Amino acid sequence: GDTQAFQNTGMSFSHDYLCSLIEWMVAGPPTGVPVARAIVALLLLGVMAHFLLRHCPGVGSLALVGACIVVGFFVGDLLTAGTITVPPLIESGIAYVDLAHNNLVNRRTLASDGLGGLLVNVSRNGYLPVIANEPFNGSVPEEESLIISIAPTRTFSGKDVSSLIGALQSGGTVIISTSWPYARAVSSFLAPLGLEIGNTPLGSVQAESSQGTPGLQFTSAWPLYGTSDWTSLCSIELGEQKFTVIAARTVGGGRLVVIGDAFFLLTEKLEGDGFALLGGGNTP
Repeated sequence: GDTQAFQNTGMSFSHDYLCSLIEWMVAGPPTGVPVARAIVALLLLGVMAHFLLRHCPGVGSLALVGACIVVGFFVGDLLTAGTITVPPLIESGIAYVDLAHNNLVNRRTLASDGLGGLLVNVSRNGYLPVIANEPFNGSVPEEESLIISIAPTRTFSGKDVSSLIGALQSGGTVIISTSWPYARAVSSFLAPLGLEIGNTPLGSVQAESSQGTPGLQFTSAWPLYGTSDWTSLCSIELGEQKFTVIAARTVGGGRLVVIGDAFFLLTEKLEGDGFALLGGGNTP
């Protein structure tokens, strides 16, 4: 009785209900069984008709057809029982949005400092957004899943780090947006991988663009300092200095992306006037 559950901004909260509903709808009689019944029934119809017409010429044609169909469907059920199953609901392209670490985001998806813009954008890119209200506690999400953590303030535990490393090793992507005041929460995960968030506030700045178009807009940028394993995806220039504000590296078969702006992925930044739109296709 509520269509909001089927809307993009609501799917991240209602996915459990929707998956159960879809599984219930597809769990009816398998579509392959009636086809198999018909094929077996036609074959038996021909065999029985030939037998009865040859050995029982007095049997009426209507009774003959009825008997053949009944026997055909009965035998068809026996032959096809257990051979055709309904395929399970495949969960691929899941985007887990972390809200288990006191993340500084508004849970109201349509708020300017909420997740509505992010949820819509990950949907555009082929993912089903799912809100992760509880830590993974060492479990590894599905292969090639996407995990996004915006401005976490609760320190990542050892189990959290194990889950994230496991997700990366299995080909997943992890995106973290953070700033120096909250860097302690993610240092247990990022420091061993060779990345630190600098304590130089860069403020509201616009990144470079090599294509002649406006670069990404940051409202509270902080520099990222990484080892040679890291690649700069976005940088800004202040005076004679150049600072990396988005960096990435491979870990196992996956990719880790860190954004030096805790609030870069909020709705007002992704969908608001004057900010870059994280559209479909080739996004960082």
